[in-house]
Amino acid sequence: MTLTNRVTVFALAAMAIVLIGSSTAVVWLARGDLHRRANQRLDSALDVLQSTVEVKPTGLQWESSRQLAFTGGPNAIEISWAVVADDGEMVANSEDEHLPEFLPFVTGTEHHPEEPVECQSADGRSWLVKRRLMTTPDSPGDDPRRLRREYVGRNASRKKNEMMITTGCCLNAINAELWRLTALLFGVSGAAWALSALLARAFCRRALGPVRRMARATRDLSPRDLSARLPVPASGDELTDLANSFNELLDRVQETFERQRRFSAEASHQLRTPLAGILSQAEVALRRPRSEEEYRHTLRLVRDRTDDLRKMVETLMFLARAESDAQAPALEPVELGEWLRGFAAKWEEDERHPDIRPELPAGPVWVNVQPVFLAELLDNLVDNALKYGTPGSPVRIAVERYHERIVCTVIDRGPGIPADELPRLFDPFYRSRDARLRGQPGVGLGLTVARRLAEALGATLEVTSEPGEGSRFTVGLATAPAGLIVKSI
Repeated sequence: MTLTNRVTVFALAAMAIVLIGSSTAVVWLARGDLHRRANQRLDSALDVLQSTVEVKPTGLQWESSRQLAFTGGPNAIEISWAVVADDGEMVANSEDEHLPEFLPFVTGTEHHPEEPVECQSADGRSWLVKRRLMTTPDSPGDDPRRLRREYVGRNASRKKNEMMITTGCCLNAINAELWRLTALLFGVSGAAWALSALLARAFCRRALGPVRRMARATRDLSPRDLSARLPVPASGDELTDLANSFNELLDRVQETFERQRRFSAEASHQLRTPLAGILSQAEVALRRPRSEEEYRHTLRLVRDRTDDLRKMVETLMFLARAESDAQAPALEPVELGEWLRGFAAKWEEDERHPDIRPELPAGPVWVNVQPVFLAELLDNLVDNALKYGTPGSPVRIAVERYHERIVCTVIDRGPGIPADELPRLFDPFYRSRDARLRGQPGVGLGLTVARRLAEALGATLEVTSEPGEGSRFTVGLATAPAGLIVKSI
């Protein structure tokens, strides 16, 4: 089942529950109200009939000489009634058209409490019946024999000891009204549900249309062509955010693929160069017999080219591991001033060692680093500064504190880097135009490795440069609490 169908079914099921529940509640409330009104009408009729009976110490006497009828109007509930004495005599009744159906509830039935009772007549009609018993009050001070003698011969046949007043109304009209109300409510609810089903499906298809289009666009994506993007709906809602986020992800994926493609092409090109040099030197040496010194010279050239090739392969392997290895190195607290003294001492055998000028901080400065990674990072920056700076120009290594960061800056007085080349400076195998024109050795991997080392240390590496003024490579390191052990390289 599609998402559109699931959403539609869920919405329609919820709406059906609401409609059925509300319709049932309305019918139930209407039934209770109609039965309450019928019960009130029966109570009113009983009160009127009871007031018509004259209560005397010698008995009960029906005093009404006119026929009582409880109709009240076209929408009023018609009441049938009857008054029966204790000897079974029918004292009075409503004499309406429903009386024959009502009489079985009046005669031949036992007395029950004054509560409304629903009964079924022989013809299948439903009735609501209510009864009230009237009795002669006891008078201890009177002599019953004297009272009887007083009333003997004077309307004595009309006096009764007990009278049962029975009222009832036919519920068929009420039930018919309830059925009409039920049919109307459920009919309207069914029509509203059907209309809602059509509108809900159309709305869901329209609302989820962007999702279907994005799904089709996703299926059309191919590794051979990563330029395709998902359509962005103009609704400005969560779907727009989803499409934009996915397109941004595709931008990053495309950028990574392009970078890997360029990296592979440039790496294969750079690896072919030393291999071709090694093969050419070997072929030249094997063309004719040569002296021992010539063979030694050829072997030295092959060794140098092979060493360059080894360094390049090791660098490529490091870059490949840095791309896939998510485990960060273990960091240690290091006192940077003492550590830099040891780092500068490592360059003592270099012919430009006097140009390297560490500017140590006045007091202890503790940083949280991995010493081997930090040494490799600064080695790349210092080697790059010495390579492009003129001999005799200083290469400064300055340490400064900025809030919660320690900044280590490598500053040279080289030719500088144009502003348009700075964004690509850390790309693999990238070399500036000036370096290529001047024939500087290198393959353009030193700064790439430096950037990866900085990322592994959780540090930042930034560059600023002015053509003719030199360059500044700034490494931002995290501070650490003062420790007792000084790490050295």
